[in-house]
Amino acid sequence: MMFDNPLIRRYRYSLMRPRQFWIYMAIYIALLIMLFFINYTGFKHGLMYKTFGALYRSIYYQ
Repeated sequence: MMFDNPLIRRYRYSLMRPRQFWIYMAIYIALLIMLFFINYTGFKHGLMYKTFGALYRSIYYQ
């Protein structure tokens, strides 16, 4: 009786299905790469960080 409700049928299972997992992982990895690229570019041009230690410390805190 309860499972005849279309909303309950729709949301009975997790929305994080294996076929969607790679999409979320790809977005997460792309964001990490973009964050590292922005920080490394600032380090390379001397705008943000003076040493590699400061660069890696900043990435860790972010």
